Formats: sequence, C-alpha cells, structure tokens
Amino acid sequence: SATVSVLCAFEHKDDEVARWAARYLATELDCRVSVAAGVHIDEAAAEELQILMDNSREVCDKIIAAVKEANR
Repeated sequence: SATVSVLCAFEHKDDEVARWAARYLATELDCRVSVAAGVHIDEAAAEELQILMDNSREVCDKIIAAVKEANR
C-alpha cells in the first residue's frame, strides 16, 4: 500500500489518473514516486475513459519493467 497526496487544477480530473498511477508505481516498486498527469478529452464517454485507464496501466507496467531491469 502507499499514501498518495495529489494537487490538481480546479474542476479537472487529472488527479484520478495521477493518484492511481502513483499508488500503483509506489506499491510495485516499493519506493517513492512522483507522477505528473495532464489529460483532456472533451465530453469523454465511458469507453474513452476506460481506454485511457487501460493505456495508463500499460505505460505503468512498462515503467515498472524498465526500472526492475535497470536494477538487476
């Protein structure tokens, strides 16, 4: 588990992706992380938001793999 603090712009939802990514990366890598996220999709449909989250997870998985490989 990890404690996550988030700063976000008024009326923006970027913090949801950043919070998820920070918790996931910190937990998987067992270290402190900093995540900056900027997402903008006008009137996003639920399917688009799911694609965004799927892509975010894929990127985080690649980061985790690269960090673990570099630390071998």
